[in-house]
Amino acid sequence: MNDILLSLDGKSYGAYRGLCNYVFNGPLFNLMCTRAQSDPYAGPSTFSLYIHPEVANYPPDLYCNTIRKTALADYIGRIIERSLEMAPNDKNRRYDGSVKGGTFSITKHPQQVIERSDVVVHDGGVDFRFKFALPARGRTIVPFKAIHALLNYLPAFIEHHLLYSAMDPMDVAKFVFCVEDQKWIRSHLNDNGLVAFIPDGAILSRAAGDSDTPNLNRNRVVAFKSPESLKVSMTLPSGKEIQGMGIPPGITVITGGGYHGKSTLLRALEMGIYNHIPGDGREYLATDETAIKIRSEDGRWIEGVDVSPFINNLPFDTNPTTFSTTNASGSTSMAASIQEMVEGQSKLFLYDEDTCATNFLVSDRRMRQLIKRENEPIIPLVSRIKQLHKDKGVSSIMVTGVCFDFLDLADLVIEMRNYTASVITDKAKTIAKDYSSMSLDSVKDGIPDYGSLTPRQVLLPNYNCKVAVEKHGIINFKDHSELVMNLNEQLVEQAMTRSIKCGLIYLIQQQQQQQRQRQQPLLTVLDSSHALERIMDQAITKTPDELLGKDKRCFLASPLDTLCLASPFGQDMSELSRPPRTSFIYALNRLRGTKLQ
Repeated sequence: MNDILLSLDGKSYGAYRGLCNYVFNGPLFNLMCTRAQSDPYAGPSTFSLYIHPEVANYPPDLYCNTIRKTALADYIGRIIERSLEMAPNDKNRRYDGSVKGGTFSITKHPQQVIERSDVVVHDGGVDFRFKFALPARGRTIVPFKAIHALLNYLPAFIEHHLLYSAMDPMDVAKFVFCVEDQKWIRSHLNDNGLVAFIPDGAILSRAAGDSDTPNLNRNRVVAFKSPESLKVSMTLPSGKEIQGMGIPPGITVITGGGYHGKSTLLRALEMGIYNHIPGDGREYLATDETAIKIRSEDGRWIEGVDVSPFINNLPFDTNPTTFSTTNASGSTSMAASIQEMVEGQSKLFLYDEDTCATNFLVSDRRMRQLIKRENEPIIPLVSRIKQLHKDKGVSSIMVTGVCFDFLDLADLVIEMRNYTASVITDKAKTIAKDYSSMSLDSVKDGIPDYGSLTPRQVLLPNYNCKVAVEKHGIINFKDHSELVMNLNEQLVEQAMTRSIKCGLIYLIQQQQQQQRQRQQPLLTVLDSSHALERIMDQAITKTPDELLGKDKRCFLASPLDTLCLASPFGQDMSELSRPPRTSFIYALNRLRGTKLQ
C-alpha cells in the first residue's frame, strides 16, 4: 500500500479511486478502501479494516452468541471513539495549510448498546469500518498524510488499544455480561408477568433536558427504589442477583406533582427497549420490546386507517374505517397511531398527557350536555383504554397530573414524589368513589364494541429519485416528499434513520420486482416489517475473497450490510444501526404517497 500511495503523488485526485482495486494484507490487519471520494471537498472515503482472530485474541466466551457479539463490538467501537486521534500528527513531516485531509471521521455512540455497522465481530475477528479524508493540495494528491495515518499511526493504535492484550479483561467482561443480562431481563418479562422492570438503584434523571447522559450531581439525584408491593427479584445469567419494581400488564397510571419525576420515569421506560452501557444509570431497566409512545402529531400523513373505535359520525359521510388525510389534527393523529400500532402487534403503549391531545384523552360531562354524543365524532381514550387491554392485549402506562378519570380505570397507580415511587392505588380508588367522574359517566353508554382490524396491504410509491438523510428522523425523497419521524424519541441516532431509509428502498425494490414478474400479492404492513426484521436477524458471515470491495462490501457481512446494499444512493456500511422493532411500522404509516388498503 505504501508503494501505491507514493505512486499517486502529484496525480489528479481521481487517481485515488484505484485504491478500491486492492486488498492490502499485513501482519496485524487487512485493509481495503471500499469507496474513494471523488473530490477532496466531498464526503470522506470509507475503509474496512479486518483484525484476524488469532491477532485480536478475544476469548470465545466474549462472542459466543449474538448479544455478546453486539456488546463486544460496541465496546470496541467506544474505545475507538474515545482514543483514535482525528488528525494523527506526523512529527517527521510538516505541511502548510494548503494540504487538506488526512483525518479520520468516527461515529459517536449513544448511551444505548445497539447492533451497529461500524464495528462487526465474528468468530473472534473484528471488522472496523471507518472514514478517512484522503489528503490533497487543491485537487492534487499529496499522499504522505495518508501513509502516516494508515500505515504508521493506525497499526500502533490497534496494537495499543484494540487487541485483547491491550484491554482490561475485567472491564470488557463486565460490559459484555451486563448487556447480556439486560437482554435476558427483557426477554423474560412476559414469563414473569411483567411489561417493564426498573431496578433498585437506577439513576433515571438525565444531565439536562436535551441530554441522554446521566445526572451526576449527587445533590440532585435520587436512586430509584421499588415500593415493597411491586418488588421483584431475579437471578441473571451472569449470576448477579437483582431486585426492583415490576410493572404488570394492564393500565398503570403514574401521577404526582409537577417536577417530581413522572415524565422522567416514563422517558426511562420508553428507552427501556434498549440495553444501556454500564454506568448509564438505566442498565438493567427493561421494557417490552414492542413498547412505543403515543403522542399528538399535528400535520402527519394518515392513509387508510380504521379509526372507527375512536372517531365516528364524521361530516359528509366520511368513512372512518378507511380514514385518510394529509394533515391530521392532534386527536386524529393519536387515534391513527394507536390503530397502526395495534395492527403492528405492539403490546405496550406509553402516554404523557403533556404531549397528548386533551380532547382525545377525556370528554367532560358538562360538554356532553352541550354537545350531544351523536354530534361529537371523538370517542375519547378513557372510554377505550380498558378494551385495548381486554380485547387487544395492549397494556398502557400513562403519566397524568390532571386527568383523574384514568385513575378511576387504573389497575395500578404509582405516585412520584421527590423522584420516589409509592403505590397509591387504594387511595385513588377511594377518592374515585367519593368524586364521580366528569367524563366516564357521560360516555359509558352507547359506545360500540372495539371491533377487529383488517391487515392493510402496502403499495409503496415508486420514487425513482435520490433519497437522503440530512437530519435525524427525516428522510428526504428529493422532488417528492419528506418522511418525518423526528417525534419518535426511540430513534436515538441518525444511523437508525439511515437504516430505515435503506429498509424502505429495499421494500420498494422488492415490490417493483414482484410487479414486473407478476408475483404474489402485496405484503401487509406487518409482513413488510417482518421481512426487514428477518434480514436483520441473519447471521454475520465472512465475505468471500472474490466479492471483497465489490458494491462497498467489507471483510465481514453483517445483516445491516444487506440493507445498505439495497440503497443505490451512496450509503456507506459504517453508517447504520438497528432501529427498534416498531420503527418500520411507524415509517410505513407516515411515508406520503404510500397506498394502504
